[in-house]
Amino acid sequence: MRYFKFCRETNKIALMANIIQSFNKIHDKRNNRGKRYQLNSILGLVAIGFMSGCTSLRAIWKLGLSLNRTDRKKLGFKNCITPCNPTIIGVLKSINPDELENVLSAMVCFLSKNKFKHIAIDGKSIRSTSDSKDGLLHLVSAFAAEINGTVAQVKSGRGAGEIEAARKIIDGLELKEKVITGDALFVCSKLCNQIVSKSGDYLFKVKQNRKRILSDIIQRIQYHRNKNLPIKSFESEVTKAHGRIESRSIEVVEVGGENFGGMTTIKQAAVITRKYCNMKDMQDKEETTYIITSIAGDKASPKELLELNLNHWQIENKSHRTRDVHCKEDVSNVICHKLHQINAAMRNMAIFLLSKIDNSIREAIDKCTHQASMAISMLFLRI
Repeated sequence: MRYFKFCRETNKIALMANIIQSFNKIHDKRNNRGKRYQLNSILGLVAIGFMSGCTSLRAIWKLGLSLNRTDRKKLGFKNCITPCNPTIIGVLKSINPDELENVLSAMVCFLSKNKFKHIAIDGKSIRSTSDSKDGLLHLVSAFAAEINGTVAQVKSGRGAGEIEAARKIIDGLELKEKVITGDALFVCSKLCNQIVSKSGDYLFKVKQNRKRILSDIIQRIQYHRNKNLPIKSFESEVTKAHGRIESRSIEVVEVGGENFGGMTTIKQAAVITRKYCNMKDMQDKEETTYIITSIAGDKASPKELLELNLNHWQIENKSHRTRDVHCKEDVSNVICHKLHQINAAMRNMAIFLLSKIDNSIREAIDKCTHQASMAISMLFLRI
């Protein structure tokens, strides 16, 4: 039902092309002479391959051989002949990864009608590239858990690191009324100012790598406690999951407009206390997290700030972990960085489309595995 509802709602949008036709926006560097397969057909095959649980391009080639004539024709293969494995690899290597990322990101944003407010940014290393001559490949992604879609992904350079990659991502996103969350690594005045200048907001954790900000948060909260000044707070209900019993509480103080920790965009600072007990040893433990945000106190309650901080890790659970567990990304035998980045981008798109078929990615993959036409039909959604 979820799959058919999404198809009905999306097909109400009457624009120029469907997903597979939109692949034509990607520049094809191959010479037209002797070209046997269209680029959009090959990308379509790769997309349905990842949706059907294929973990390598070789498996996708075999999937192409197993498709019936009707499905091959739908994908646009002339004479209903699908390409061999070396051809698939060669064509993908000819693509500009950044261009592909931009096209896929635009598709995700349009198909979701831009209806998401929370964007989590985090990096992921592709461990199978550790032996590559270019070193470990690291990709920084922007993930919207509300739509289960990656709205941007950038390769992190050797020297610039994740912050410069994040700035590239922010530069290409529409941030009005959206909140960017990230780990302590992204607490950088340039990045924070960039987000605010684009009418967005941020919520970042603070650790020892930003000692001045961390010290100011601790001192401000302690000062409010000692002087009995207002401290907004919220305590979550006790939950039981993953072998743990836990609860979280948050205390928030406003710091609006001043030069707090060397930054002028911070509006609120908070301390989050997590109390938990492992069911195995039944020992009570406690950990403390500090956060800063540009969201004003009248726009987000302590409960909402706590939820934003907790929901940030959906990027790990719904994106990075899915690519590792279901797509076997970290055990791939691909060494080429460019090909790995392209595969990662196509996997992100596949995960987004699979989430429209079933809440469980595993169940959605099983459905596409047993019924290839279901995966192919997702490529004909109007965008």
